[in-house]
Amino acid sequence: MVRNMKDGNRVTVKLGLGWILFFIFLTLKLTDTISWSWWWVTSPLWLPMAAALVFAVWATFNLIRVKDVVDDLKNNQQEK
Repeated sequence: MVRNMKDGNRVTVKLGLGWILFFIFLTLKLTDTISWSWWWVTSPLWLPMAAALVFAVWATFNLIRVKDVVDDLKNNQQEK
């Protein structure tokens, strides 16, 4: 949620897709239209961060693995 005060006294609020989905899910949950768990209702807020964390761990693991492979290749070339 971003508040922009550049337009004088006007305040413009820009909501991302996650916030819009959250408010839709929240409205549906509070009106008993859906019987989802609160975890799923709030998922548009935390799911992107969880996905980014999983990607960061995966990328770190792969970078370490690639570094080990490169080091092994260098060691093999030096032994020859």
